[in-house]
Amino acid sequence: MKDPQPINLKPDDYFREQGWAALARDADGHAITTCRRDGHEGDFKDWLAECFDNGLTVVNLSPQT
Repeated sequence: MKDPQPINLKPDDYFREQGWAALARDADGHAITTCRRDGHEGDFKDWLAECFDNGLTVVNLSPQT
């Protein structure tokens, strides 16, 4: 990755503490995009589809119940 930003190298806990529900990482483990689940199920499904289409790995950051 050319000139990576420090935010892209943060661990999952960092994003969880910021209130994000899900995180997508590329094959090198860099954080690429995040998503909140705030009642817009269609938006979340679109986000997931876009991540999978781009070969990203999605991490669920929601607290375990």
